[in-house]
Amino acid sequence: MPFSYVLLDADNTLFNFDLAERHAVSMVLERCGVPAPGAQERFSVINKGLWLRLEKDEIAPEELRILRFRLLLQELGSSMDPRDAAAIFLKGLSESCFVLPRSLGVLQALRRRRVPTAIVTNGFSVVQRRRLALSGLAPYLDAVVISEEAGVQKPDPALVELALSGLGCKEKSQAVLVGDSLSSDMAAARNAGIAGVWYNPRRQERPKGAPFYEITDLNTLLTLIRS
Repeated sequence: MPFSYVLLDADNTLFNFDLAERHAVSMVLERCGVPAPGAQERFSVINKGLWLRLEKDEIAPEELRILRFRLLLQELGSSMDPRDAAAIFLKGLSESCFVLPRSLGVLQALRRRRVPTAIVTNGFSVVQRRRLALSGLAPYLDAVVISEEAGVQKPDPALVELALSGLGCKEKSQAVLVGDSLSSDMAAARNAGIAGVWYNPRRQERPKGAPFYEITDLNTLLTLIRS
């Protein structure tokens, strides 16, 4: 059935998070003053690992914010305070608003169809709110749910429930969550009892028996939404 309510992930679904991360990490490395070949790649590995731990409630968001730089700076042999590095990174990330090419057009199409639309994102409020303000996407959103503000993160279904409530959706069969992450987005959709659409532009291997839709182009989402 065509869906009538749309929940969208932010990072690497609407925004190019990988590019934003590289930009923000480069600001930290410049301030650090330590030659760091491969430091960008190491940070990405460390960061992704910690976010997976956060999704499992093994660490808290504030711990993640500092720990990723404590680990990186230790590897680099830098004496920089990881709290300073974290502050520089978050400021750089919040100003690094790289909107993926299809994002605005899809949100505009959803608005023309009068489809209530929300962002449901894991992340820090100062980053996500600032990027939304800079992006030009905010006018096309009816609700924004951010994990730091909610006190839970995907795949916890509570984040999805907050978005559905914000959209006024009372029938879960009419709602769909779209995102690039299997461990947070598709798991959150499953946990909340709504449909999931895996955004997979890199054409990663689809898990066997996966109970969700898959798209490689964000425009394809519109074929699943009521006209």
